[in-house]
Amino acid sequence: MYSHITAFEVKLRLWEAQLAAGQFMYFPRIAACAPDDVDLNTCVGVITSLREEFASRFTGVRPLAPGFKLFTSPFDFPVDEAPAPLQMELVELQCNDELKAKYRTASPLSFRDLVLPSNKFPNYIEHVKRIVAMFMAALTVVNNSFQK
Repeated sequence: MYSHITAFEVKLRLWEAQLAAGQFMYFPRIAACAPDDVDLNTCVGVITSLREEFASRFTGVRPLAPGFKLFTSPFDFPVDEAPAPLQMELVELQCNDELKAKYRTASPLSFRDLVLPSNKFPNYIEHVKRIVAMFMAALTVVNNSFQK
C-alpha cells in the first residue's frame, strides 16, 4: 500500500513539472485543445493542490516507511538501518540462502507463517505482526467508513 502512495506522489510531481513545461503526454485532452484555450497556470495549480493535499493526508505514514520496507524486503534491507533488536536476526536471515530462495516464492505473510523458524527470528516475527496489525486496523477503518 505504501508503494502505491509513493508512486502516486511521484506521478503528481512528474505531471506538475511536465504541465509547467507545456508537455501534455499524459493529458491528451489538454493536448487536443488550442494553445490559447489552455491556462497552464490553472492546470499546474490543480495538480499542485492535489499533490499538497495528498501529501498532507499521508504525513503520518512517511515515518513508517522503513518498517514497511523491512517487512516487504528483509533480504535487501540495510542491516545497519534496522532497529538494534532486529540486526543480528536480519544478518542471519540475509545470509541464509535456503530462506532467501523460499522467500522468492512466498508472500511476506506466508513466509513468516510457513517458513520462518519462530525460535530463530522472534524479533523479526514480532515486527511483521506489528506491520500486519497496522494494515488490518487501516482496513477496518476503511471498511467501516464504506458501510456507513
